[in-house]
Amino acid sequence: MMEPRRGSKGVWLAAAVVGLGIAAVGVWLVAFDTPGTSGTNDDGGRVVALPLEPPTRSGAPLPPEPVPAVPTSSLAELAPADVMGNPDCTMRSGAGHGRGMAVVLVPAEDGLRFAVVDGTGIVFGDKLPFHSVQHSSLARRPDGSVLAGFGGADPPSDDGPGWQVAQPGFGPRVDGVFVYQDGHVIYENRAASRFDVADDGSSFYAIESMAGDTSRLVIRNLDSGVASHHELANLPPINDGNAEIVRYSVDQSEVVLQPFGSFFPHRQLQFSFFPVNGSEPRQLSTSYRGLGRVEFVSSNEAFWEVLARVEGGVVLDGEVTMTKREYRYQDGNVSADEPWSRDLRMGSASDDGAWLVGHGEGAVHVLDPSTGESVFVHSRATSANHTQHTTSIRDGRLVRGYVIADPDDLAHCRDQNPVLRKVLDWKPDGSTVERTIVDSAPQEACLADLRRRGLHRTVYDVYDLRTLTDGGTPEHYQIEYVEEPHCGSGDGLFGTLEVRNDTLVYVPR
Repeated sequence: MMEPRRGSKGVWLAAAVVGLGIAAVGVWLVAFDTPGTSGTNDDGGRVVALPLEPPTRSGAPLPPEPVPAVPTSSLAELAPADVMGNPDCTMRSGAGHGRGMAVVLVPAEDGLRFAVVDGTGIVFGDKLPFHSVQHSSLARRPDGSVLAGFGGADPPSDDGPGWQVAQPGFGPRVDGVFVYQDGHVIYENRAASRFDVADDGSSFYAIESMAGDTSRLVIRNLDSGVASHHELANLPPINDGNAEIVRYSVDQSEVVLQPFGSFFPHRQLQFSFFPVNGSEPRQLSTSYRGLGRVEFVSSNEAFWEVLARVEGGVVLDGEVTMTKREYRYQDGNVSADEPWSRDLRMGSASDDGAWLVGHGEGAVHVLDPSTGESVFVHSRATSANHTQHTTSIRDGRLVRGYVIADPDDLAHCRDQNPVLRKVLDWKPDGSTVERTIVDSAPQEACLADLRRRGLHRTVYDVYDLRTLTDGGTPEHYQIEYVEEPHCGSGDGLFGTLEVRNDTLVYVPR
């Protein structure tokens, strides 16, 4: 879960989204250098494996991509006074192999200044040419080197400084990606729309826009020094309502491309898997009577949410199950086993794959993924003033959040958003979808006023699953926000910033 951050004045776009199939048409493997080396069917539907076109290799390897030089920013290192108590500063804690680190972001002229901070002080920093960072990743490799990736966004000049696009399932748009390793920029592409860094820092990927409305997936394996390029057809950019979900498998061994709108009944779904080691991609085609979300541990193992009866994207009879499926591939086909199934709605898998979240009636279950058994059950608050419940699992901790506020006050704030305009877009099937653009600034100002008056509180209960014992309850702490948190406020979910011996340090919880 990302650290809570300040609301920003903005314009938001709301839309219905429908998934669109993809096809990968080729792979190229490219050697490159890195710093530290020489430089840088539940209804009986059949499940089949559809192999992608095999990788194409020329007689000689393609030349390495140019690596930008070490940053030459003349900005001085962020001082504690630039960060602590600054209402415009945001902090994002690392997880997994990035545990014990955080990145702080401070507005600067024509962009943002950032610093990666750990328990000893500032590891490195630089200036980014973005007005906001929509996604960031931190990882520390086994050799001690630190990776930091940033996907940023710049507002169009005619929509004001707070313009953002709300894309369900993806977050705001991304206008370019920068990846650093120990202060060196090892990847930069202003036409990249999505990216991530593996939790252990072994690889990173990016989706790059290409000529002719096509895209390509670039995966760089930092352990082997090899980059693989996968040309993709029919993959719209992230702002398109038909965009695919792109993310790492839970075990970080593959990059997975999957349809966003996967809950339509009897729809043939295709999932593509691109190994980070450069081996041949794999495509899985399956048909279910209705699907919710899916979490792939790898192309060999997944957790599915199966909806019993669906019409028009709506579950009619309320029967929802989550199930584990294991796949075995042979001769172009794949057989699937289901070791267990539970009558729960599915949540997320933990970043290390150790736990899986399921939602029951008024309760959240933490499951053992291998058996499907509940190892911890948390009943949520039921007060009428407890609204906007959220659940996430991150860095070995279950986080349950909710807002304490009068529902009438919240409804009043939601009614403040004026509609700026409506647009009608065509979908690939010939139908249309209406997109509504609203100004979110009045709502944000209304909520801020409620918080100032103590009428809007956000509470997070955090359960450290690493302390869980058989039949026991994990250690627990609670964070409560009345006003929006800021850098140095001491109330981060996973850690806080402090000043020790005039040095800015990050202290994990």
